[in-house]
Amino acid sequence: MGRVREPDEVRRYFDALDIIDPPGLVDVIDWHPDTPPPPKDMRLTDWIEWGGVGRVKKTQ
Repeated sequence: MGRVREPDEVRRYFDALDIIDPPGLVDVIDWHPDTPPPPKDMRLTDWIEWGGVGRVKKTQ
């Protein structure tokens, strides 16, 4: 069993990282799709998978 996390909850996983933008934190359906993603009005809204790329912050 799982639950859908809100974008701000997922963003916390990146607290110690610099989020690479683009893509930033996005719905994974929009992340370099092999085929064009469906229009926003035809997407499911009850289950969104958020993804991003981060890099370790440089310490000074």
